[in-house]
Amino acid sequence: LRSRDGSEYLIQHDSEAIISTWHKAIAQGIQELSADLRREQESESSVDFRSSERLGSWREKEDDGRPGAAPGPGGLESDLSKVRHKLRKFLQRRPDVHVITGALKLFFRELPEPLFPFSHFRQFIAAIKLQDPARRSRCVRDLVRSLPAPNHDTLRLLFQHLCRVIEHGEQNRMSVQSVAIVLGPTLLRPETEETSMPMTMVFQNQVVELILRQCSEIFPPH
Repeated sequence: LRSRDGSEYLIQHDSEAIISTWHKAIAQGIQELSADLRREQESESSVDFRSSERLGSWREKEDDGRPGAAPGPGGLESDLSKVRHKLRKFLQRRPDVHVITGALKLFFRELPEPLFPFSHFRQFIAAIKLQDPARRSRCVRDLVRSLPAPNHDTLRLLFQHLCRVIEHGEQNRMSVQSVAIVLGPTLLRPETEETSMPMTMVFQNQVVELILRQCSEIFPPH
């Protein structure tokens, strides 16, 4: 599947019939979400506009006689509150686990830079190609621990959650390999598309699979 912004998603299964069913379900879900989003934007646009007018009026009064005044520290907190509010509304209106999972994957996919930074991509690919298992594991672990703190901490929480998902594999059919295939190209991708993308994708998945299998060693409990 290729999205409008050029993002590509790989659907794999032994049965063509199941792949076709997935494709139809995804297409229907996109149509329904697009319709819901349009309705939400229409219903919120008038409220946002009136709020902006009131905010602009208030700022004009506050900034009188203060040229170049900087916004107060509450601006960032206000933006974060809006994001939390919209996320809460989304989860409440769409409690289906598949929709929520898709939204989470889309969030990580749409990040300007993936959780595994572009600067580390070739190092992870080189590490996963090492023939010696012990050295391969050690190199991947050291690379993960060298990531910037926000990336490392987010990956730790994400992989620990994914391990809990895998523990219920008999019910949700999500094995280590399945999770790695779904999230490998989303979490670890090159800055520019390479000519050997199918082979590169295999290595991306293998990196995620190794981290999942050795999660407790790579991300030891605090």
